[in-house]
Amino acid sequence: MKNLYWLQNIFENKYSFLLTILLLIFFIYPFVYVYNEVSPLLNILFLVAVLPALMASLRKKNLRRVLFFYFGSFVIEILITLKIIPEKLNLSLISLSFSIIFIGLCIFILTRNINRLKIVNADIIKGGISIYILMGLFWAIVYVMVHRFNPGAFHVANSDRLDYLYYSFVTLLTIGYGDINAIDKFAKIFSVLEAVGGQIFLATFISRLVGIAIAQEMRHEPKKE
Repeated sequence: MKNLYWLQNIFENKYSFLLTILLLIFFIYPFVYVYNEVSPLLNILFLVAVLPALMASLRKKNLRRVLFFYFGSFVIEILITLKIIPEKLNLSLISLSFSIIFIGLCIFILTRNINRLKIVNADIIKGGISIYILMGLFWAIVYVMVHRFNPGAFHVANSDRLDYLYYSFVTLLTIGYGDINAIDKFAKIFSVLEAVGGQIFLATFISRLVGIAIAQEMRHEPKKE
């Protein structure tokens, strides 16, 4: 019974759970990256984070279709890490493509689900924050793929995944430190799209929350005779 209550609590607070695991991933990322254990550990944690929200939003058939892209990327990454697949086959590009599709679908599904809700609570707000973080992860993988096609697409010192994760969130937050610069035309366009998309999401999400909150208050106000 305790296990069932624990699972029920996760599904009832699925966005709080998602945000908590995403923040945990950010905290441990620098440590596991040093030991080259990024793919297995962080990929599993990411699936654990998004699975409750996806299960609550999709039918089993559609859920399996979405998870196909996750497991496709995960299996290829494992095979590359274990050096079972030769690097010259460039299957990492397929893995990156699957990751982009999977995270893109997660963003779309969660945004659609939140937009259908007619109430505002702490869990819904955390869901919006989680989507914003997923946008940063999405574009980070896009930049890694751009670099694979054109190694000179960015002016960056190390040019590893951590650098592109950092660049993605700096762009999303429109901070613009300038230590990493987009040089390639696709890199520049994608950077602009991320910055604009992030601001549009914040504006629309906040305005929607305010609108729903006002509607809630009006419904609970006693009617004047």
